[in-house]
Amino acid sequence: MRNRKSKDLTVGALHFFKHDDQRLSDARLCIYSIANQLANLVPGLGERLESLERSELEKENLKTLFRHIIIEPCSGLNMKSRVVVVLDALDECNPNQRKELLDIIQQCWINETPEWLGILVSTRPEDYIPYKLKTSVLLKSTPKMSEI
Repeated sequence: MRNRKSKDLTVGALHFFKHDDQRLSDARLCIYSIANQLANLVPGLGERLESLERSELEKENLKTLFRHIIIEPCSGLNMKSRVVVVLDALDECNPNQRKELLDIIQQCWINETPEWLGILVSTRPEDYIPYKLKTSVLLKSTPKMSEI
């Protein structure tokens, strides 16, 4: 388990999913949006992202895209405060992409992102997403809200 007890906290990116809006329900655009918002906050990240070939990224699946524009560029960068990405209404993500995005959160986020980068996910309780998150390492290693 990671020790994440930093008292300083910054919301580095926010994505609000909305099922009846094609852009806001798209997980691929969510990943691009997160990277763009983080680049405005994290020193050195913008330069790393600018060096990537966008046309090549368009061909990647969601997990590979996440690794190429979030994990790899953020690796090696240090932040003094904890940076949290908020994904609001994950249950309203495009149903064809929802499972893959949930897998990314469960597998890649916990195991591959830098320790300074956290995530907060909201979803409706009647959806299968809370069950999937409860059974993942994600909730087992997330500190109490007072410690985020």
